[in-house]
Amino acid sequence: LLKRGSLSEDEWVLIREHPALGRRILEPVWFLNEAKEIVYAHHEKYDGTGYPRGLADVGIPRGARIFAVADVFDALTSTRPYKDAMTYTEARREIERGRATHFDPEVVDAFLRIAPAEWDAIRSAIESTAETSQWIGTGKGKGQRRSRNRSKPPFRSSR
Repeated sequence: LLKRGSLSEDEWVLIREHPALGRRILEPVWFLNEAKEIVYAHHEKYDGTGYPRGLADVGIPRGARIFAVADVFDALTSTRPYKDAMTYTEARREIERGRATHFDPEVVDAFLRIAPAEWDAIRSAIESTAETSQWIGTGKGKGQRRSRNRSKPPFRSSR
């Protein structure tokens, strides 16, 4: 996900294995049984063209249908080495375009009912939490900043 430019076919094959890898990681954690199915199915598409199993409609676990919208929204509004972040309005339009093909229409409708001001509040809370978590005690003096190269641009619905 940090590569600049397009992925090769071999790289796409590896990327498409991440739902199965996520499920395997969660496998031994008995109380996450439902979560592992969400992880495994979050790239399924409502019209059946997704992966890894080609599930469709209500055959996709409800949690995975919800997570798919959240995951795509995050990907669209995040800066990556190969793309700039979309604005809220652009991401909203993209998710709307995927209604009943990529995404469950009921989930899209619920997503669209969230007011832009609410998205601003959510993003501010996330950014505040992320900033706080970058400060850790290291034993060599508290308050040293953890090195990270994962920046997320300020998300604002008005852009």
